[in-house]
Amino acid sequence: MGVDVRLIREAVTAVAPEMEETRHHLHCHPELSGEEFETARLVAGRLRALGLDDLREGVGGCGVLATLHGGRGPGRCIGIRADMDALPIEEASDLPYRSCKPGVMHACGHDGHTSTLLGAASALVRLREEFAGSIRFLFQPAEETIGGALQMCDDGALDGVDAIVALHGWPGLEVGAIAVRPGPIMASADTFDITIRGTGAHAAQPHNSVDPVVVAAHVVLALQNLASREVSPTDAVVVTVSRIHAGTAYNIIPGHCDLKGTVRCLSRTLRETMPVSMERIIAGICAAFRASYTFIYHVGTPVTVNDPEFNSL
Repeated sequence: MGVDVRLIREAVTAVAPEMEETRHHLHCHPELSGEEFETARLVAGRLRALGLDDLREGVGGCGVLATLHGGRGPGRCIGIRADMDALPIEEASDLPYRSCKPGVMHACGHDGHTSTLLGAASALVRLREEFAGSIRFLFQPAEETIGGALQMCDDGALDGVDAIVALHGWPGLEVGAIAVRPGPIMASADTFDITIRGTGAHAAQPHNSVDPVVVAAHVVLALQNLASREVSPTDAVVVTVSRIHAGTAYNIIPGHCDLKGTVRCLSRTLRETMPVSMERIIAGICAAFRASYTFIYHVGTPVTVNDPEFNSL
């Protein structure tokens, strides 16, 4: 935009106290995905008070958007997006603004994201005569359940938007620091379900069984070879089996074992190969131990790849 940094600092400093108060309020009153009714109402009220154009509520569910037109004439429309939903987690802190809703908490920082974007809107209104083009502010519901972004897009939230930016709070950074880089920045997030079927038996007679727990143990270890022996060291992949469930008693070998986990990649090409590679390993091990299996791979969110134009310092 070419706005003087000094003016930006002054505008941000002016709105910071209100945004801190807003963040504390949102943290105290979290709402789950798809239920962000009060949060959306607060956001819409703030945007309306700022006098923004094209205010829309109920976009893709509980989504809210509005547009600010710069005072220096037409130009590109840049979107800025924040998410609003909380998680089904009990807050254990003793903060004065701790969650007042049992079992619901802003554990992922979306209260901060929403407050930050409201602060950006307020600051940019003060600077509107300093830039051309327009800025669309998008407040997204249901990020934690993945579907909110697509629902907003289907409802026309990005119509006329030339580019969009967003941020994610990161506790490991110093306060006031911003980490930016072009290219892949956040991994894809896929999940999988594996069921290994064997033959149950008494634990004292393992020779009469095809033990699915033993087979599962081999599968878990073998899947780690994908990262260490089948993927280039310059690429990145994580295959994590995070849940194993089998059996009901100490002395009974069960008939099946269930595994669940996640796959994270920073390469779109690598991501496409993972289901095939995983099933090859699972099928081979199950065949060796005389077990059968089912394998379901759930495609989730894609790799986040930052555009070089907007992410080069």
